[in-house]
Amino acid sequence: MSELNNAIGPDDELVKRLVQIWTRRATVRSNEFDFSSFTLPEEVPDYPSRLVPFWNHPKFERVDQGTRAKLLTYAWIAYNKRTITAEEHVANPGFGFLLSGRIAGFEKQNYKTLTQQSLIDEHFHTLMHMHAIEQAYRFRDVSREVVIPHSITFRTLTFHLNKIVDLWEKDLLVTIFAIVSEISINTFLDLIALDREIVPSHAKLAELHARDESAHSLLLEEGCLYLYDRLDIQGRSFFKHYLPIALECFLAQDFSVWEVILETLNIEGRREILEDTIRSSAENRSLSRDYSALQKLCRRLGIQNQIEFIFA
Repeated sequence: MSELNNAIGPDDELVKRLVQIWTRRATVRSNEFDFSSFTLPEEVPDYPSRLVPFWNHPKFERVDQGTRAKLLTYAWIAYNKRTITAEEHVANPGFGFLLSGRIAGFEKQNYKTLTQQSLIDEHFHTLMHMHAIEQAYRFRDVSREVVIPHSITFRTLTFHLNKIVDLWEKDLLVTIFAIVSEISINTFLDLIALDREIVPSHAKLAELHARDESAHSLLLEEGCLYLYDRLDIQGRSFFKHYLPIALECFLAQDFSVWEVILETLNIEGRREILEDTIRSSAENRSLSRDYSALQKLCRRLGIQNQIEFIFA
């Protein structure tokens, strides 16, 4: 760890404690999430209207209540699909890389055990969100045929992966996105978990998921310290270049999804609604600006002032 100037090294004891409490902490090991108990009250929205960037646009305010409710249901479906993509195509490959034995220090048994426990959590999270999507299709008047675009995070990751030839750099890029994903995801989940106006089971799902992710973020933070110490000068330059890119896209407002939903519902004036919204949000297109957990990681790595990102 001597190469990490002004940095704070990994906390192996913390990882050991997380391993020991997994059976008491993990959602998959509890009875708190009962798929059969899901209910969708007709009068309660599926998704917070405050997160719809054009909710108060004059043209959208003229849309009837039934259509507005459908839009919130499609937004809820998209939110769950975005979460599943983050787990299946970003986090899980990153965990797989950490288990590959290619990072010095990460071969310790507690790290391997906690990573495996995290993968079990992630697969259960996918099941939870798949169930939420299925409930929406079954009990709300929305179409299964609507194709929600892949999340902006996955599209950004894929774009940059396609520009890279070296396998090690591809693995490193996926792991950078996984680190950002797992350390940022609680902010994304809390957008739903802390909302008291939506369907209670939706908030509960996000709350339980977030509880697991609190442990995952600690694991990825400690693992990142080992990873960064293993990198040479070129690798560290690569890491510092792509970390801000991952930071920007993970909590970004995804207008391609809103475009599909507005088109599906045949909202009058949808083009103007979307163009006005994009223009008015040009300087801040994030769902949240809470990057405190990632700012802490950068401080521990000693690179906070070496990356092109302004922490709010």
